[in-house]
Amino acid sequence: MKFLTLTLVLVFPTVLWAQQESDKIEIEERISEKEVPAILKKRVTELFAKSTKIKWYQEKNESYQNYEAKLVKDKRRYSIEFDTLFNVKDIEVEYDMNELPDESRKGITGYFESNFDSYKIRRIQLQLSGDFERLINYCKNGLIDQLKIRYEIEFEGKEGDSFIYYEGLFEKSGSLVNKRHIVLSTSDNISY
Repeated sequence: MKFLTLTLVLVFPTVLWAQQESDKIEIEERISEKEVPAILKKRVTELFAKSTKIKWYQEKNESYQNYEAKLVKDKRRYSIEFDTLFNVKDIEVEYDMNELPDESRKGITGYFESNFDSYKIRRIQLQLSGDFERLINYCKNGLIDQLKIRYEIEFEGKEGDSFIYYEGLFEKSGSLVNKRHIVLSTSDNISY
């Protein structure tokens, strides 16, 4: 009995940790511009024109807290996420599947068709990361050279009799990097 108890004590936290790693549990709250550190406002102004209306959010989960700026430019939704040191972590731009390069679209579609009985894509975001000067060059001139390109896709995949909501991160080639189960709260309605 002592062996069973010791095994449960040692194994159970590991099982819980593994389950938490595969879940996306975040709280995103709208905050006023007054609550945003000046350095973040400066960085967003360097990326986008001052006249752009920016909505600020604070994102929290069990291991970090960071800031995110959301805006619309040229009828596209942008999200600029900052790390805990206030550096730009990545810029995400909303896209449709038919706008993706053929290689990316084929790889992503192949993944879905191979792994789910059926699926529904909820949102696709082009995720750009890299040197801040190159991110500025992308935002001002559309130059995507030398930036890391990935796609963050929220989707529902049918497994057995039920659909499960996921976030998948895909390489430019369309191969899956990681997949997390999205745990929704009742207040997950974010507007731009």
